[in-house]
Amino acid sequence: MNSVKRRAKSFLLSTGLLLLAVCMLTLSRNGVSYALNHSSNNITKDETWYAADNPHIVTTYIHVYDEATLTIEKGCVVKFDSTAALFIGYYSAAALKAVGTEDAPITFTSNAGSPAPADWRGIVFFNSTVDGSTVMDYCTVEYGGFDSYDSNINCNNASPTIQNCTIRYSDGYGIYCDNDSAPTLTNNTMSNNAIYPVTLFCGLLDSNVTGNTGSGNGTDAIEVRGGVITVDRTWVSQDFYFQVTGDDIHVYSSATLTINPGCLVKFDNGAALFIGYYSKATLIADGTSGSPITFTSSASTPAPGDWEGIVFFEHTDDSTTILDYCTVEYGGFNSYDSNIYCLNASPTIQRCVIRNSDGHGIYTTESNSLPSISCSKITDNVNGVYAESNSNPTVTDCSIAGNTSSGVTNTSSAITLDAENNWWGNASGPSGVGPGTGAAVSAYVDFSPWRTAFDSCLDTIVLTPYSETNFIGSQHTVTATVETVEGESTEPIEGIVLFFYITSGPHAGVNGNDTTDANGQATFTYTGTTEGTDTIEASFSDFYGRTTTSNSVTKTWEAPATPLPTPSPSPSPETTPTPTATATVTPTPSPEVTPTPTPSPAPTPVPTPEIINDLVLFEPIKLTYATTSDTTGCPPGFVGKFSFDAKLTNKGSSPSLLNLAVQVKTLTNGNLLHNADGGNGGEGSIMTIPLTGAYADGVLSPGEFVNVPFVICLKEKKSFKFIVDVLGVENDVSSTALKKTTTEPNRAKFKKRSKVTRKGFFGRFRPQ
Repeated sequence: MNSVKRRAKSFLLSTGLLLLAVCMLTLSRNGVSYALNHSSNNITKDETWYAADNPHIVTTYIHVYDEATLTIEKGCVVKFDSTAALFIGYYSAAALKAVGTEDAPITFTSNAGSPAPADWRGIVFFNSTVDGSTVMDYCTVEYGGFDSYDSNINCNNASPTIQNCTIRYSDGYGIYCDNDSAPTLTNNTMSNNAIYPVTLFCGLLDSNVTGNTGSGNGTDAIEVRGGVITVDRTWVSQDFYFQVTGDDIHVYSSATLTINPGCLVKFDNGAALFIGYYSKATLIADGTSGSPITFTSSASTPAPGDWEGIVFFEHTDDSTTILDYCTVEYGGFNSYDSNIYCLNASPTIQRCVIRNSDGHGIYTTESNSLPSISCSKITDNVNGVYAESNSNPTVTDCSIAGNTSSGVTNTSSAITLDAENNWWGNASGPSGVGPGTGAAVSAYVDFSPWRTAFDSCLDTIVLTPYSETNFIGSQHTVTATVETVEGESTEPIEGIVLFFYITSGPHAGVNGNDTTDANGQATFTYTGTTEGTDTIEASFSDFYGRTTTSNSVTKTWEAPATPLPTPSPSPSPETTPTPTATATVTPTPSPEVTPTPTPSPAPTPVPTPEIINDLVLFEPIKLTYATTSDTTGCPPGFVGKFSFDAKLTNKGSSPSLLNLAVQVKTLTNGNLLHNADGGNGGEGSIMTIPLTGAYADGVLSPGEFVNVPFVICLKEKKSFKFIVDVLGVENDVSSTALKKTTTEPNRAKFKKRSKVTRKGFFGRFRPQ
């Protein structure tokens, strides 16, 4: 009897559970959500999890394989028990499609009542993951990291796409990628993970990792594990900096490593960046003034010698390797003993800050080390630049001061190192073998002439229009163009934040700011409300912390004229007929005979100077330019004079030239060309060329040249442009064709500060 009762109870219980399941399923399909448990550990055919079944409870680890795709519907909430995980592609091909939206994200989280890091294992992608079909978009993954996977998302020889996701509260990494994984990680927010938000192998870090942000991680950086880079890679600036850990990074096998503007790269103790040790390699670290690149120590309190530095070996591709607008600091660990080390390598190093090395700022060795070092600040090292073993760097337009031992040292007596036109920390010049009290230089260093201030390599701001008049009530826009001199041309600078301000006038105090675009241009617009003349300027702080200010422009505001009333038209009077006059006959006079005058001899025509074609070479002579405060001969209100010499050569095979002159085509900032006789002229003025000495006859024969001093009266000590045409007369009566001139630059002599156009000589001078 009891047995029958037990069977009846069991039947009733089973029936009740079945009815409850049917009821739950029916309610779920009608929009009422109940938990759906996933206790099976295999998904071997396509399956979809629906938001209507929220929350999905995963009680164990689930394997997706056998070419199955698990699709998670937007808005799903998936909760994992303590040892649970989601494994994709461990046994065979598999894919995960978890595509949420901003309004309906997908959540993978802990099933604990009070969630905590390491509550579950996380999502793990294995080597059979179908990368092209696997995507996580607008997902939140949190509280993972249990056991050895130590992350919310683990990529094991897999490269899924993970974008617009929130990755947080892992017991280890937000996303871990082994040495065979290169996932696309775009616009993710990774916060409050215990170690790094993401870790990647250096050989697989590329531009597909971009736009990621976050905070509160153990280290708010992308960990870049050291190793080798053998294919082209690009590192993109983002909210996280890059931290190089473990081994050194070796770039070779014709690979190019490009570090984008704005990147911050930190190196762990003893780590280094090696370029071209085994075979050909290139480093392109081409920053900008507004977005420089920094290579530095990862120590919380950085110190000289924290890392080895950047080392260029003999297989470096010198023609393409560049450091521009970079800071390299705190290197010098181990035997390389420098921030930048060049062994038979010749990279271009320009507009950089090289500082705080444990040894040398820049070290060069062996005869094929010929790096070009310019426009840079080399400070707070033991030695600024140290050259040995017949290496021959060129060091120009730099600030070399504050190094504890020497500024520039050359140990090779067979070579004289070119270190002209540098600032040594004191206007008296370098010490050591030099005559001054600035940084020391050794023997075999050509340091003269030197700069009396670090004023080279400044970006310039040109503000336009120079003057304009408008009625009040209208708007006025000024445009600032920021550019820097690049050899014989100018390069616009993008990303500079310019500050505009009205310095005087009825709208004084009005200001604004804008960021330069790809053309180096930024604008400022305001509305005139009061009559008068405004003066407007723009400025920014450059890479070296110096303030650069534009030229001043003016804007005059006038009240609209009051229109005169239009008078009412008057009736036209009737026309009175004019009487016809009687004609009077005048007798015709007899013509007088005029005597024929004796002709005077025709005057001899004087040849008019015209622009000469391909005959005159106009070249500035090396570094004779200078600025003084002397204003003798200049109009009142001028602040000084700028002088340089030019060499004019008749480079034709014929004819001889006479009546040489230069005509000013462009002379900006209100400056004037100062003639030897005391006359001054701006655009359109002509200065004759006195031919003296051997050329006192006024003739410049083919191959002959004359040195001509040029003096310019300065309205302001600011950068200005100076363009001239060379005029003259060909001393050959059979030659009648006088054409446009073409002058040529002496690139080595006015490097980065002049060029020649089809219109004549072009100079961009920077007064001291």
